[in-house]
Amino acid sequence: MGWSEYQEYQVGSNISTSKFVKYEVGRSYGESYEIVKIEQGTAVKIGRGQFKTAFYVAVKSIVTGETYACVYLVQRKNGQVLIKKMEETEGPCYYEASVAFINLLSKPKTLESAWWRNRCFEIQNTRRPELAEKLTRL
Repeated sequence: MGWSEYQEYQVGSNISTSKFVKYEVGRSYGESYEIVKIEQGTAVKIGRGQFKTAFYVAVKSIVTGETYACVYLVQRKNGQVLIKKMEETEGPCYYEASVAFINLLSKPKTLESAWWRNRCFEIQNTRRPELAEKLTRL
């Protein structure tokens, strides 16, 4: 999944991207959810002086107590922030979430969620083989 649908915001240069993501998560989920953790992925160059970054967000429903993941793609340019939110059930193509992050999540409810989490585990295992024994298969 890429940038086919996104929202655009005007943001002052005094607001960091990570602070804006935290604000946007709170705004989009409201008071019925709480942020458990936000992890920033690697910035990827997509053009001259332009980068996009994936942020991995664990949100917990206050009603059900379940925690699941969302991926926010973020790009800043010329005072604007382009942002796209994808829940793990949508099968985002960004897999840098850490093992510790994935282990914060509740049991997956869909095959797409389980597949995405396992793909994150595989990527982490490839990058850091010493973590292989700590991986919790879903």
